[in-house]
Amino acid sequence: MFLKLMKSYEQRGIEVSAVASSQTTYAPTLFFKDASREGVNKREFERAMFVLLDKGIIKNIVVNEGKYREKRRLVLVC
Repeated sequence: MFLKLMKSYEQRGIEVSAVASSQTTYAPTLFFKDASREGVNKREFERAMFVLLDKGIIKNIVVNEGKYREKRRLVLVC
């Protein structure tokens, strides 16, 4: 379910992040609020995200290095 939603968001140009402090882009929170989540809760999305990160299926990359903070987003590794 995590990958399905991530692909959907990526196709729509919506950035998601693995950084929990990113209130507007934190993937588990966004996916939990999505109507097509099929009953998956936020903790399950978090677990899935960390498993996918550990396996190298997704990566959390820096896309914009600002003066005071950097912006990160999740990307699929093909």
